[in-house]
Amino acid sequence: MNQRGAGLIVVIVILLVVGVILAVFVSLINTESFSAMGQSARVRAFGIADGGIEYALKRASETTGFPNYSFPLYSQRGVTPNIALGDGSFFVDPPTVVADDPLSIGATTVNVVSTTGFADPALTGEDVMITIDQERIQCTGKTATSFTGCTRGVATPPNPTSHAIDSGVYPVTELDSTIPAGCGVDPISVESFAKLDSAAGFLLTGTISIGTELIHYTGVTFNAGDKIESFTGLTRCYRGTCDCVSDPPSAHAVNKPVYQYVITSTGTVPLPVIGNAQRVVRITVGVLN
Repeated sequence: MNQRGAGLIVVIVILLVVGVILAVFVSLINTESFSAMGQSARVRAFGIADGGIEYALKRASETTGFPNYSFPLYSQRGVTPNIALGDGSFFVDPPTVVADDPLSIGATTVNVVSTTGFADPALTGEDVMITIDQERIQCTGKTATSFTGCTRGVATPPNPTSHAIDSGVYPVTELDSTIPAGCGVDPISVESFAKLDSAAGFLLTGTISIGTELIHYTGVTFNAGDKIESFTGLTRCYRGTCDCVSDPPSAHAVNKPVYQYVITSTGTVPLPVIGNAQRVVRITVGVLN
């Protein structure tokens, strides 16, 4: 009887061990399956975000026009905020947009959805400069949702105009010295009107526009408050806008604006159990000024 009782205990222990091993295997299989589904969803979300960029570029050229890339428009403010694509959706944003309806010609305060990522004069000791539909606006302060003490139509045309709600708002800076003709200049020094920032400032590496020339850069120098002072590692005449040998770039005068237009596309794919997979694509866009 004792031997039979001991044998039963051994069988029970073996069954328990086998059960634990099976549970671990099932758990590993489920984890691997969820991981694979999540990875697949993230890949699809990246493709959708990239598709959103192409959609915005095409629609902006046909409807709202450069540089007002915003799909869906900020004015929807969360109502059906995404555009469906494949098994997910996307939305595309410039750094921020005008919140006034419309922004009048004489306004000295520019109300926007958010000023996150733009230079803060209270911290940098320098004004902040923005551009709306290529009008440059220089402001002495900012709040969370506005730029204040603004001077419209700075330095060069276009003159102050009215801007519709949801017009894109971008940072802009200007040259602090003349750039001579040719491709021999590196770095390019600028006034401290804009900052390096992943949300709304200039990118760590990217493309800038000066006049009709596009210039690619691989680095920046900056000081207190992340104010950009120069662009380095330059590739002049970028994307065939000129040719350093046969069609060298002309000189760029001091105070000439330096633009960078960046849009962000966020792609989302719902996961079957809980949550969403998201991917973000940021690119420099624009046309020649």
